[in-house]
Amino acid sequence: AAFVMASMCAEFNFTRVGIMYVSDPWGSGYATDFITAGNQVGVEVISSIKFASGDKKAARAAAQTIYESGLRVIIVMAFPGDFPTVIETSRELGMTNKKGYSWITCDGVMEPEPLALSIADTELARKELSGWLHVM
Repeated sequence: AAFVMASMCAEFNFTRVGIMYVSDPWGSGYATDFITAGNQVGVEVISSIKFASGDKKAARAAAQTIYESGLRVIIVMAFPGDFPTVIETSRELGMTNKKGYSWITCDGVMEPEPLALSIADTELARKELSGWLHVM
């Protein structure tokens, strides 16, 4: 799955990416596999930030770090419970629903519509998630 995602990034000419991932075996393994695959297909991971699932402060810090890196292609490997914090922080930083940013999620992550329905302001969440790509 990580090779397919890295290949897709290469096909889209997303050659410099950032990764935010949960620091459990699934997230860490996927991030490692993506970095390896990216090296094979010409996609460089400029910033790789892990955070503990359920730790809102750490998720906010990860989004802030990605923002400060200046990267515009962000791959997120997190669980549905972490996404409201990631989305809220990214919105505050001007990284969502904005031309030039591409957000990519992978298997194990909720698809955008059910995720939007899980957030209190569903309409705002739908806007924030427009343009996100969910890769299975």
